[in-house]
Amino acid sequence: MPVSCAIPASVGLPANEPRSNLDCKHARLQDLSPFLLIINQNGCSLRSAIQRRFEQGHLPLRIGIGALSSDLRLLLVTRGLGITLATKAAIESSPLRDALQIIAAQDFEPRVRA
Repeated sequence: MPVSCAIPASVGLPANEPRSNLDCKHARLQDLSPFLLIINQNGCSLRSAIQRRFEQGHLPLRIGIGALSSDLRLLLVTRGLGITLATKAAIESSPLRDALQIIAAQDFEPRVRA
């Protein structure tokens, strides 16, 4: 039987990323849409949820890189190649956490099936 999981998304930004109009604790998808996004590869339910949410908000989705694992996505963020949406737990448990800024995505709480 499939299990439904609510995944609160957080955004990992490189520690040295200029934040211009970003609130360092909370941001809306509209605030994040100018950035290149490092997200899961095609076929992932989280990627589909992200795409749907951007479409619903009539927001541009700028996909920079599709990467399979959250560890790889976080590494690419620390290299300054974009931002990523990941669970707060994934970011906080990463060995790269000290190089990341966690910003809660206020208007994005996808429900995906695990």
